[in-house]
Amino acid sequence: MPRVAISAAAALALAALAFASAARADDAVDAERSAARAAAEQQRLAEERRALERTATAAADAIEALKRQSAAPRAGRELEARLREFDRLAARLDAVDARLADQQRRVAAARQAFERAADEEEARLLARAGRDGAALDALAAARRRVAAATAGAAATPGPGSRPLLQVDVAAGDGALEIETKLALSAAEAQRGREEWSRLDREAALLQARAGAKRRQARELAAARRDVGGQLALLEREAGEAEAAAAALEARGEAARRQAAAMHAALDALEARRGRLEERLRELRATGPGSKP
Repeated sequence: MPRVAISAAAALALAALAFASAARADDAVDAERSAARAAAEQQRLAEERRALERTATAAADAIEALKRQSAAPRAGRELEARLREFDRLAARLDAVDARLADQQRRVAAARQAFERAADEEEARLLARAGRDGAALDALAAARRRVAAATAGAAATPGPGSRPLLQVDVAAGDGALEIETKLALSAAEAQRGREEWSRLDREAALLQARAGAKRRQARELAAARRDVGGQLALLEREAGEAEAAAAALEARGEAARRQAAAMHAALDALEARRGRLEERLRELRATGPGSKP
């Protein structure tokens, strides 16, 4: 009878251990799914932001065109309507920016939660008498999936670019080396032109968004004269709008500085490209494949 009791207790203990192990494995699986969902939502918000930026950029361009015709009464009325439309777009962009920043924090937290669960599961698998190689491989694959899905979690909206790779003639370069460098230079120049254009558009859009915030601040300041008990609320909202406008202007100025730096880098790249082309002509004039 005692043996039966001991065997039953052991069986219960083993069952509890197996249940706990399965639960820990499920924790890693659930954490991976949570990280994947968070990353997918971040991607959706980023795409929504890009679409809004394209619409807002087109609206800002239309406003600038109307400002050049603002002497006409009809143009003035249309300009006011366009400004109101842009204000609505700017407000939507503000909201998406806030949601995207919050989602980036959620993605980072989900990735950390997965890493903790994966570490615990890996330690459990390694501690077992007979190591489960397939389970360890599956866990490693899950780590790679989560890392790939959440790679952009730290990214924030705003300008940013990789410096152009500057290539130049080097002593001992032959025709083949020069041609390779010219191909690389052409690719970098194309990337630089695209990045310069992006930064220029980003700066213009940020400036337009800052203008929308300034208009909102002025309207709130004007409304303070017509209210009683809500004065403090309007003052706070006007102050927040002014602060948001200043932040947008700072981001716009940063984008303009980056655009100017990219333009200078393009000029330097073109100068080096000219030297490469000149050297290639010299090499070809002296014979195929020859070196100085």
